[in-house]
Amino acid sequence: MGANGSRAARWAGYEGRANALDVGRGIAILSVIYGHALAPWFMSAGEHFSEAAFLQWKFGASFMMVFFFFLSGVGWREDKALGTTFRQALTLIIMTVIVSALFDVLRLAVTAGGFAGALGIAPLDPVHFVRGIARMVVFGDTYSLTSLWFLVALAVVRVIAAIAQRFGNGALLAAAAVLFLLTLISTATSWRNVYQINLIGIAFLGFVAGHYARSLVQALERKPAAAYALLLLGGVGAALTFHLNDGCRWDVSAQCGQAWLDGHFGVSMIIGQFGNIPMFIITAIFGIAFVMSLSILLARFGGLVGGKLDAWGRNSLNLLIVNALFLHLLNPQIERWVLPRVEGEGVLFFVALLALTMAANLFAVHALARPLKRLNSFSSRLPREAFAFAMRARDAIAARRTLRVSQGHE
Repeated sequence: MGANGSRAARWAGYEGRANALDVGRGIAILSVIYGHALAPWFMSAGEHFSEAAFLQWKFGASFMMVFFFFLSGVGWREDKALGTTFRQALTLIIMTVIVSALFDVLRLAVTAGGFAGALGIAPLDPVHFVRGIARMVVFGDTYSLTSLWFLVALAVVRVIAAIAQRFGNGALLAAAAVLFLLTLISTATSWRNVYQINLIGIAFLGFVAGHYARSLVQALERKPAAAYALLLLGGVGAALTFHLNDGCRWDVSAQCGQAWLDGHFGVSMIIGQFGNIPMFIITAIFGIAFVMSLSILLARFGGLVGGKLDAWGRNSLNLLIVNALFLHLLNPQIERWVLPRVEGEGVLFFVALLALTMAANLFAVHALARPLKRLNSFSSRLPREAFAFAMRARDAIAARRTLRVSQGHE
């Protein structure tokens, strides 16, 4: 049995079941994809605004991205070599920059051809192309494919956690407190979102919570009755609290609408838009309990559904990249051609939207399998070669110093 099989057996209790963590990632990436598909019907939709689409998005946005970091914390191998953690983090950052740069090359081409307006793509000239790449590399705050912020935030979180853990649990908790404080300060004073500092505190809290909840997750996998009880408690709690967060940092009774939501009151983890932070944390706790329990039960009893979610979870990185492209290329066409003609209402509409969206994303991932594999390989090779070069340079400098010392003694 391979490494993935061993991991699945360890988490699920015996061979043949799906991996609960990968099922959780599958649910999370499904929610992200579906949330992006809902966006045309509530994000600057004007007279076509759909309350049903908005409520579904708001429910997922209230905790789903924190759940991603929670899962990463549960599966985190804190005994991994620090150099390996750095290389994997750099791989995620390099991949994000490369994919965003390639998308900008496409923007350059359609702008030069005069098709940017027709395709709903923001035009781009060579000067801003270079500036954009420089900004992504130096500041890591805004990416052409906006939803890939998650990869950079995850990279930063893993590196800080790996460094802090070397000094013990106290240092890990102290890092969580400091990062949370920095996020509060940076968002309150409108700092530049350097390497996702405007949300890294919440992300790190979710990651650390997952790290310390690992034994609880394993216990729930051994006790389905407890998982069912937590599923009910978490689901009810999230359903009762998510709509209470009206977007004001400390005043839960106030309403602070956002322009891109047509003045409606919602929250999102993007650039630190958490709304009322205590309420965000409360809903996130309920939501994570709900989805984690659901993931455990689907991994054990979900059959085909659990197996599909497990497969999507293992392929969540590629699905996120493809969906980021869809968000910028397909959504403008939907806003132009579909939104005025199709109301975002009714169960059949939302079921069809989910089915068509997942089918399109899965087809695109399959069609782009080879380029995505090359992207992953190239992005991971660069940090390895950079570290190898640094080691060779260090050894060469040490050898020269030794030679000088020897010659001096002679």
